[in-house]
Amino acid sequence: MPRKLRIPTWQGYVEALQLVAANVDYNYNVTQYNQEYDPTRHTLNCATGGGGDQLISNGQSWTMADPAAWYYMHTGDSKYRDQMKTYIDSGLNGGATPYNTGGSLTNWTGNWAGRWSSWVYNNSKSNATPPSTIANLSTTANGQNINLHWTAPQTASRYIVAYSNTPFYQYL
Repeated sequence: MPRKLRIPTWQGYVEALQLVAANVDYNYNVTQYNQEYDPTRHTLNCATGGGGDQLISNGQSWTMADPAAWYYMHTGDSKYRDQMKTYIDSGLNGGATPYNTGGSLTNWTGNWAGRWSSWVYNNSKSNATPPSTIANLSTTANGQNINLHWTAPQTASRYIVAYSNTPFYQYL
């Protein structure tokens, strides 16, 4: 498995996760590995079917495979892994598979491409089920600090406590 990223603060980690989450989710729901998506035209590089225009994957969009794999590893949401594997194996909606990657998306050769996608392509996450929701979160003031208290779910392996003065991305 690839080494974990070293982020100096957990707040920075959460902000990076939100940025990746938004982009990966947009790729999953809208562009579908199609780097030429134009929201004003909707027909550029599309396959037209009974349900209307549907974007088809483009061979140049392989750079989204690693972010999708990384996001899957951090959330366990298999739909991102499944879409990535379909893109690599056969393309999406009749579109192209990745090209000019030399197989690095499924068999990492040490370059920058495919570090995460090759591992995720060949391995599934062993703990894809998230722990149960914390039901008894409470806080107490301690001077200028706030202490958090909760009962830890048995299957939790780590916690990420984040704060924001704006809403978090919907899937975090």
